[in-house]
Amino acid sequence: MTTSQQPPNDSWLQDSYNSSEDSMDYPIVNTDLLVNVPLDFIKDTFNHADLPELFTNFEAVLQGLEFSYEADTEKLEDASLQVEIGLLYGLLHARFVTTDQGLAKLSRMFLAGKFGVCPREGCKDCPLLPIGASNVPGVSPLGGYCVYCKDVYLPLSHDVLKGELVDGSFYGSSFPQVFLSRYPKLESKLITSLDASTNSDSPTYYKDIDTKLSKENMHLFGFKINWGLVE
Repeated sequence: MTTSQQPPNDSWLQDSYNSSEDSMDYPIVNTDLLVNVPLDFIKDTFNHADLPELFTNFEAVLQGLEFSYEADTEKLEDASLQVEIGLLYGLLHARFVTTDQGLAKLSRMFLAGKFGVCPREGCKDCPLLPIGASNVPGVSPLGGYCVYCKDVYLPLSHDVLKGELVDGSFYGSSFPQVFLSRYPKLESKLITSLDASTNSDSPTYYKDIDTKLSKENMHLFGFKINWGLVE
């Protein structure tokens, strides 16, 4: 299974993949698994609902986050404040990616395979959508949702290989549903494109499916079945 993903051979998907990123780089973003959240979104008090109660001094953290757009956060002497700034950015990020602008950025990342591909062989290297098992910070790392098999994988293998562990709350548990609701035709077009690109010579094509479904090859929850005990 390949880890580098090329855009599927479909003109509609190619157009989405080739769209240019229109945002600048911000120092607070130190992973390619998050998008750049515009400063005006950070400052908009409408986006701060329910967040102040998560911080002992929300205003100080917010000011520090705004300061980070103009200077390196490492210049801040308070190490704990740096951590809180990163947390606030992540929680605002979870809200930004549900906006039209955020979803457009994520569509490009998704089609480029930024979050890796499904480890299941039959899913034909389908790119994963980011998902968190919880909306509460510190509960679980970022995982991936496969639109082909409809399963969730925790954590992202991309994270482990690069030594990165992004908090799952930075995307939240409902992001895939929001994304697919915004782009209702994307799922079917992607699956059709993946199916069309698969042939009998592909290692992920089940040309011997009858053999694979025989009793000798059946597994339950990953374990081979002892039919002698069952029968």
